[in-house]
Amino acid sequence: MGGVFKEGSKRHHDPFSMQTEFQRVMDSLEILAGSFFEPSLDPSSTNSVDFVKAYLNNGTVTRDPPPSRSWEEDIFSKSFKENHRASERSATMPRDYIFATMPQFPWYQNSAEAKNMTFNEIFADFYQQAKTSGHTFICRITKSMTDLKSCTSYADAWEPSDRVWDPTTLGDFLKLFAGKLPQQDGVVPNLLIAHKISVKEIEEHDLIDENITVASGDLHTRS
Repeated sequence: MGGVFKEGSKRHHDPFSMQTEFQRVMDSLEILAGSFFEPSLDPSSTNSVDFVKAYLNNGTVTRDPPPSRSWEEDIFSKSFKENHRASERSATMPRDYIFATMPQFPWYQNSAEAKNMTFNEIFADFYQQAKTSGHTFICRITKSMTDLKSCTSYADAWEPSDRVWDPTTLGDFLKLFAGKLPQQDGVVPNLLIAHKISVKEIEEHDLIDENITVASGDLHTRS
């Protein structure tokens, strides 16, 4: 922190800038403390204050082992995704981002053939396990975005694309999750599936005394 507020710098003589920098650092430390203890930790709690003091003074802070995850929890529980989506932690292999984070949830099991599977195959297997366990989510890149012709149903359209990039950091991996979907008896309700439509160009003079209608996915006019 000494490099931020050192004597002689313009920033040192700007009280507003100093306050902004200080608040930014403290906010970052509170997020780090929440990740160290519990994601839902109140920033004003004693544990959080002790963590910040230890960090600033090169001290030591300890924590109890985290409780086991319940079946109802997933990557969207307790701000797990929010706390780590900017993480620059890197792994040796892209698949390690799944194997290092998902086994904490009791409904997920590593595939026995994982060593011979690509990241996309492992991610697709994870998606299916999440779906059958009541933890369906939307992937940032779906199959309908990259290979629409292979989709035979609405369910196919929502599945992860097999062309998802290999993440290089934990944050990149978590960005693949767009959001969680509600389910009713294993069915995801009230979803709008966007698809291609054909559009016919209409000249301005053609619009006189005509009605524009949209039917069967085609845009056309009638007199």
